[in-house]
Amino acid sequence: MVFQSWSWKKRSEDHDSWSKSCCNMREEYLDTWSESCYCNMRREDATLRGWRKKIRRDDDDDDGESKRKEETPSRHHRIDDDDLPLINDDLLEEIMLRLPAKALTRFQIVSKHWRRKIESKYFKDLFMSHQKTTQEPKFLYLQESFLDLTLTTLRLDWSSTSCLDEEGPVYHIEPEIDQLTRVSGSCDGLVCIFNELSLTSPIIVTNPAMVRSLTLPLSLFQRHCLEECNKNVTPHFPGFGKDDVTGTYKLVWLHNNVSNYTLSCEVFDFEVKEWRYLANTPSGVRANEEPVFAKGWLYWIIADRSNKYNILGYDIHTEMFRVFTNTIVSKACDFNTITMCSLSDRIWVTNNMPKGGGMQHFWRIKNAMDSVWESEKLFSIDPNSISPGFKNVSKVEPFITLKATSKDDKKVLVSRLHLSNLVHLLPSPTGHGLVFGSAFSVPTDSIFIPYFQSLQFPL
Repeated sequence: MVFQSWSWKKRSEDHDSWSKSCCNMREEYLDTWSESCYCNMRREDATLRGWRKKIRRDDDDDDGESKRKEETPSRHHRIDDDDLPLINDDLLEEIMLRLPAKALTRFQIVSKHWRRKIESKYFKDLFMSHQKTTQEPKFLYLQESFLDLTLTTLRLDWSSTSCLDEEGPVYHIEPEIDQLTRVSGSCDGLVCIFNELSLTSPIIVTNPAMVRSLTLPLSLFQRHCLEECNKNVTPHFPGFGKDDVTGTYKLVWLHNNVSNYTLSCEVFDFEVKEWRYLANTPSGVRANEEPVFAKGWLYWIIADRSNKYNILGYDIHTEMFRVFTNTIVSKACDFNTITMCSLSDRIWVTNNMPKGGGMQHFWRIKNAMDSVWESEKLFSIDPNSISPGFKNVSKVEPFITLKATSKDDKKVLVSRLHLSNLVHLLPSPTGHGLVFGSAFSVPTDSIFIPYFQSLQFPL
């Protein structure tokens, strides 16, 4: 009985121990399984969240790409001012001043701000001043054919053997004029084109750098000649200049009678766009063919009935004529022995005296506003010693014409009058006079004039 009781108790304890052990094992297994499931669930949840983030990011990228495509302007779409990178106005101005005029006309489509700046009077004047003061002169090369006139801008390089290099732009004009075209001196990058053999041909004003031109209406004198069928009158070349006070451009045209004395004067005012006669035209004087412009004035060499030579000046602002005297001009014996030119707003006088052995002297006027002009001789040239193309020059008729001087006046570019040969003169090694440097020829039907690019256009 005791043994049976002990056995039963033992089995009962073993069963309780086994049950407890099973319960502990079950709890441990459940805890492990629960933890494992939880970790797996967290891992799967993290993976799901990462996948969802990637989907959202891809969607955002797609939306941004489509939005950028919608906001990106087309190639021909104008860019608003707010979309442009911010550039300091002073820096932008300095960059623009160094660009050619044709490029600036194209850049006006970039934005309204750029257009306003380029078209402003302030910037146009600043651009012209920069062209005059910081660069060597350029030349306008005009060549005419039976079809049109070709105008090309050439750059003057004193160190180059060719001296002139093509810079462009090339501008073709189809004027309603015949051959033998004349071109006025440049005024603010504008030139006046005129047919010297036909009084009834229209006058053209052009800005070659901007590739723009304008044909003016016939003057009152031209209309009168058409009505009277008088087309054989040989006209003087009109003078083209600018009013330094108001900035208005004007064309001044002296007309002579059959005896070649001044008869009348017409002015075309680009502000009101019409021709009109001047009441105070000087009479009893003969004027040379082509006037020169400098600092708001037009100048002609004139001779009175006693064959005394002086300078006739016309103030474009006040529209008044004035006579100036100069000892060099007064010694002239014929219009063929003296001439004037304007370089960098300075008047130059060139004379060729019959008693001077054929030497040609170049004088620069120091005080053009005074009644009596003072002049200083810069250099003299013997045409017979320059170049074979300059030999056999008459001792009475000039002429070497001055085309350009370097900023220090030590290098000179000259040409024969009415011819296309250009000669580059250098200082003599001995320090006295100028000697031959280089020469080059261009077609005989071409014209060279000193020229600066500008953004000016009067109409």
